[in-house]
Amino acid sequence: MTRFRPFPDATPRYRRGFTLTELTVVLVIVGLLLAGLLPTLGAQTDRQRTRDTQAILDKTLEALLGFAAAHGRLPCPAVDGATGEEAPPGGDDCATFSGNFVGYVPGITLSIGPTDAKGYVLDAWGNRLRYAVTEANMHAFTNAGSVGNPNTLRTSWSAGLSPDIVVCPDAVDITATACGSPPSLTGNAAAILISVGKNQQLPPLHAAETANIDDNRTFVSSLPLPANPPTDNGFDDLVVWLSPHTLYHRMIAAGRLP
Repeated sequence: MTRFRPFPDATPRYRRGFTLTELTVVLVIVGLLLAGLLPTLGAQTDRQRTRDTQAILDKTLEALLGFAAAHGRLPCPAVDGATGEEAPPGGDDCATFSGNFVGYVPGITLSIGPTDAKGYVLDAWGNRLRYAVTEANMHAFTNAGSVGNPNTLRTSWSAGLSPDIVVCPDAVDITATACGSPPSLTGNAAAILISVGKNQQLPPLHAAETANIDDNRTFVSSLPLPANPPTDNGFDDLVVWLSPHTLYHRMIAAGRLP
């Protein structure tokens, strides 16, 4: 006898989906996880940009040494509102031409990058690197030699050179020519490079950041300082400077001194 076997039920059986409550719980958990990860990712990005900027500063310092070895002088800064070329072209008295000896790294003159469209060298945050060069010895450090200004590093060598850029550990009692009570980190730098960091020196400025943009020959280099709202946005500048001894050694090796 053949037994009758009923056909399987052709009606589809749907599995139960997530309820609105369950989806809400999942989204809340994912949001909490992302909220915990974002600060970590942001901190990692900041650390990487700091490392990249430090590498750019070191490369720029090396480019300044290479320029001095090739031309017998340091370049003048690039001025605002122009291009990434030194001003004036060919050097000489930077301050008389631009109004000051503080400006930006002349990426076009040094043939280095990264730069913006006009040739100013940028840090890893996209800010233009600031650059200042000493005016000591009648602008000998930026002068290639001319009838109007025969003072060059070579012609001034025998009388002694005295670069005068000052770097302080903080801005307490700092003046246009000297640090306050703490001793200076250096009082005879030939040039200095500054990245304004992540905060881009947006106001309100910390006193140490003000010291790095007030167009005199005293600057501040220190560990980062946290923001203190609403008083200031902290200090996060990255600063390197050119020792005169390093400069002289490179120029002597290149036959530019004495």
